[in-house]
Amino acid sequence: MADVKISALGSISAVAGEDLVAIVDDPSGTPASRKATITQIATFINASAVTAGSTTTFTAKTINADNNTISNIELDNLKSGVLDTDLSSVSGSDDTIASAKAVKAYVDAQILTEDTLTELNDTTITSVGDNELLQYDSSSSKWINQTIAEAGLSPVAGSSSIVTTGTIGTGTWQGTAIASAYIAGDAIVGSKIADNAINSEHITNGSVDLAHMSVNSIDSDQYVDASIDLAHLSADSVNGTKIADDSIDSEHIVDGSVDLAHLSVDSVNGTKLADNAVNSEHITNGSVDLAHMSVNSIDSDQYVDGSIDLIHLSVNSIDSDQYVDGSIDLAHLSADSVDGSKIADDAINSEHYTNASIDLAHMSANSVDSDQYVDGSIDRAHLSADIIDATKIVDNAINSEHYTDGSIDLAHLSADCVNGTKISDNAINSEHYTDASIDSAHLSSGLTIANPTLTYAINAQTGTSYTAVLADAGKIVTLNNGSAIAVTIPPNSGVAYAIGSSLTFISIGAGLTTIGQGSGVTIASVGGTATAPVISAQHGSATAIKIATNTWQVIGAIE
Repeated sequence: MADVKISALGSISAVAGEDLVAIVDDPSGTPASRKATITQIATFINASAVTAGSTTTFTAKTINADNNTISNIELDNLKSGVLDTDLSSVSGSDDTIASAKAVKAYVDAQILTEDTLTELNDTTITSVGDNELLQYDSSSSKWINQTIAEAGLSPVAGSSSIVTTGTIGTGTWQGTAIASAYIAGDAIVGSKIADNAINSEHITNGSVDLAHMSVNSIDSDQYVDASIDLAHLSADSVNGTKIADDSIDSEHIVDGSVDLAHLSVDSVNGTKLADNAVNSEHITNGSVDLAHMSVNSIDSDQYVDGSIDLIHLSVNSIDSDQYVDGSIDLAHLSADSVDGSKIADDAINSEHYTNASIDLAHMSANSVDSDQYVDGSIDRAHLSADIIDATKIVDNAINSEHYTDGSIDLAHLSADCVNGTKISDNAINSEHYTDASIDSAHLSSGLTIANPTLTYAINAQTGTSYTAVLADAGKIVTLNNGSAIAVTIPPNSGVAYAIGSSLTFISIGAGLTTIGQGSGVTIASVGGTATAPVISAQHGSATAIKIATNTWQVIGAIE
């Protein structure tokens, strides 16, 4: 019969004892075909079967019952004690299976009871101290006890109670919760006191003085009859409006009590004064100023030694006429009384300055020039970094002793400054020459090279195209590719070879090499294509020699 897919085979309706079935062994690894009889398979199944009352242990096997589920097992089929229906009595050593009903009942009961902080079982409380807070820690999903500082709060001054500015609202405080001990000094200002809140019991006896009372705050209703006596009246507080007409007569006036302040303006004139009636005791201190004194009216005979002090002098009563020349010295001057306006031009000399009293702040910009410096007084410490440039150095001032060894490098030398007189004998070696830098012009006439040994540098190329570079001058460029190779000689504007430079090309590979010309380049050759000579064969060579600015002569095995 023809090959048929296993999925296309019909089911076996009647099985004989020796019928065979095909088995693919280890489909996840390397498959291998196996065969088994129906009897062998039945024997294997019977050996693994589970019967009622069996104590077979299932290890890495599948119970195929009711579509791979166990749906026909009732609670009463389980051994007593296997299924726990009351989780409230579970101990730490129990290993029973909880029913879904028991789990729900237990969780519901816990939700109903976990309604206060003391009932939370996800709380971590360590050694509790005074004034600590219970704070939820989201990182550990637990309630933890914290000190005030750990909770990010600060205590009220003079107390351990917590407060952070702006965090406690008025509705948070219980009545009488704030005692006087918790209130800092001067903490209560006028804006915190309600209108009409302060009564007589809040005021300490004798604590209200004149500074606490506003202007016009006391009227007659506040005075007890006859309570105002002479001591309560301020000086000059009783004027004419407070005295009834004709109420004062001679007996009310104390002898000698009427002085100038009690007299109206211009009420006492010369007619009221007896001759020689005005003596020194009648004149108040400071009442006689410069305007009242005639010129030259007071001399030294009128003054008692030490009798004139500051209180006897009115403001602006003494001017320059009253001072004896040279009579004002340092003791008579108040602190900071002498400023720039009191000092004459050119009045301050060197003797007026204390040593080291003049610092940088006293000196104006550009105030110190060469005249102020002592010869040789400026040394290295006085010079700021990078202050000396070429404008500060006189011509021919720098000699060999001013240079440190190795301090002059290529950047310090100007172009063409080193000539033959600056180069010592035998100082130039092979490493000082750049490649292809020596041409016929540098060789002396009749130069003979004894036993010459020529060594060529090789530039190996393996591509199908190549443009010559300056470093190829005097070198050999090898070209190794099985396909045709195109070499380009660039114009002088791109690579400025010296006239007389040579480029040698060798075709190592089987591909023929064409030597082409760049833009503006002219190639001349004998026996080859004038514009693009070709190296004739594998291992053939050709040399291009620059004979003019953009003209090259190609010689060698070309066609």
